[in-house]
Amino acid sequence: MWGRPALALLTFLPLVHSPALAQNPRSGISVGGLAYEVVGQGDPVVLIHGFGLDRRAWDPQLPALTAQFRVIRYDLRGHGRTLASVAEPYTHQDDLAQLLFELGVERAAIVGHSLGGRVALDFALSYPGQVTRLVVVGPGLSGYVPRQRPVGFDSVGAALRAGDARRAASFYAETPLMAIPNDSAMHRFMRGIVMDNFAVWGIRTNTERPLNPPAISRLASVAVPTLVIVGENDSGDILTIADTVAAGVHGARKVVVPAAGHMISLAAAKRFTELVVGFLRGR
Repeated sequence: MWGRPALALLTFLPLVHSPALAQNPRSGISVGGLAYEVVGQGDPVVLIHGFGLDRRAWDPQLPALTAQFRVIRYDLRGHGRTLASVAEPYTHQDDLAQLLFELGVERAAIVGHSLGGRVALDFALSYPGQVTRLVVVGPGLSGYVPRQRPVGFDSVGAALRAGDARRAASFYAETPLMAIPNDSAMHRFMRGIVMDNFAVWGIRTNTERPLNPPAISRLASVAVPTLVIVGENDSGDILTIADTVAAGVHGARKVVVPAAGHMISLAAAKRFTELVVGFLRGR
């Protein structure tokens, strides 16, 4: 979820609306092809999901967030209802900047999980005047070289080499990285999203242009209030990244959620939502 993603030409998904979206949301496809939803009123907050997921991964947070903020959530390129790009180089941060321009949003708080955390940091460095607050959750970090191969990824890799993207996604959903202990219903919810997005594993492209210089060498330039959230049981690399971001961004606050892993927004949804809402409200 935090590495360079494999992208697919297209994933067809049903447009699923949770009860939290009963506030007559605005939804559509941007000029750049990003599928998005906007719901709620107040200061803008952007939610960026992780690799292999889509915007539905934020469903547990929507009731609390949309009660106080204008929430913008979208599908990253190659995920959900957003087309992958195979024709020309792109960056996730430029995609987001274009989406916010189309929506008339000049500045917003950015919340990103895993790959979405990497995108949030890259966006804050590329468009510093457009970010009010930053929340990164079990984040990726451009320029960071992983020290360990996540447990279970050998099976994912074998399925990909065999040309079986669906099986790769199935293995991925069952890796410790994606575990949601003691909540079978939430695990099924997460697994369903991963399987809907199985095609993201199917085609590898080199069209994503990396941030240069990478964020790991520029963290001191992030000049907005920043919250780093990480689960106590997340992978060693993610824990290291969380420490690196918290130490590198001036004034950043880090919160470690006990007994939680990488999928903290789903596995510890109540505590996670409280942390995010409190930070966005300036507490």
